[in-house]
Amino acid sequence: MKTALHLILGGLLLPGVVLLLVPGILVWLYPIELPNPTLVRYWFAKVMLPGGLVLMGTCAAQFVVTGHGTPAPWAPPKKLVTSGLYAYVRNPMILGMLLMLGGEALLIASHAIGIWFAMVATVIVAYVHLIEERGLQARFGDAYATYKANVPAWFPRFKAWAAPDQPDPSDP
Repeated sequence: MKTALHLILGGLLLPGVVLLLVPGILVWLYPIELPNPTLVRYWFAKVMLPGGLVLMGTCAAQFVVTGHGTPAPWAPPKKLVTSGLYAYVRNPMILGMLLMLGGEALLIASHAIGIWFAMVATVIVAYVHLIEERGLQARFGDAYATYKANVPAWFPRFKAWAAPDQPDPSDP
């Protein structure tokens, strides 16, 4: 029950502010276009929004099942998660959130949300590099150093990486 509460709060707090609260305020303050299905950006957004949601949900579930924790910073995974989507890229949950935010900006042609996207991406990349990675190194030591050396932070690998103590996911 406690994990579910942490998951709900952690899953709503940062993404809720980034994806709903601030964009809602920006839509209220600045003009937008109604979605137009004849434009290419509309179809990109239609893929980005659910794609980002799937990435975020899959990663949150993996934190609970594999990592025995949640995305909430006050109840983080107890085990380093390096399988599933994390075998391709170190920050798939953040990429999912950025996909959704970019999809929002495209769908309603909002320059203000586009600027918000750039600001959020810049702050998150700096936070991950300056704070989160140091915390993960301190918590997981050599296991994280090996993972970090083999899996890129932002641009996914083509082939899944397997931690030395895990079977290669491409072997039958």
